[in-house]
Amino acid sequence: MTHDWLADVVSDDEAAALTSELVAFRSYPGEEGPVQRHVAAWLASAGLEPELQATAGDRPNVIARVENGDGPVLLLNGHTDTVLAVAGWDGDPWTTRREGDRLYGLGAVDMKSGVAAAMLATRVLAQHREGWRGTVIFTSVVDEEAYSLGAHALI
Repeated sequence: MTHDWLADVVSDDEAAALTSELVAFRSYPGEEGPVQRHVAAWLASAGLEPELQATAGDRPNVIARVENGDGPVLLLNGHTDTVLAVAGWDGDPWTTRREGDRLYGLGAVDMKSGVAAAMLATRVLAQHREGWRGTVIFTSVVDEEAYSLGAHALI
């Protein structure tokens, strides 16, 4: 697989749209449940079988695996909680604004765009199994911005 091939499979617009979906969820530490269920539903709609791993309260981790024979294991991990919105936002922090090749919204960089990229990569690898062997494990964890409860539950 080459970068050009991947660019043909996932467009910038699709990546931006998925990032925007994730940004739209207010997901301060302790409030990640709705966005995590959205991640799981999206993965299920892509043909994967995500599991919700309990951590504390309504704060599940999301785990999905793509197995493709013997080979190395690749872990794609990210988090969906954000820091608190502070004064100074131009507009609603949960409404993504796109300016050229940049997205603005609470959590867009740290790290909902990374979670969206990992979701898309997992989908692509599940749908195109030629040219690679091994296992891809996608994880979206909670509470990275506070106590890393999700990462601790994962390991």
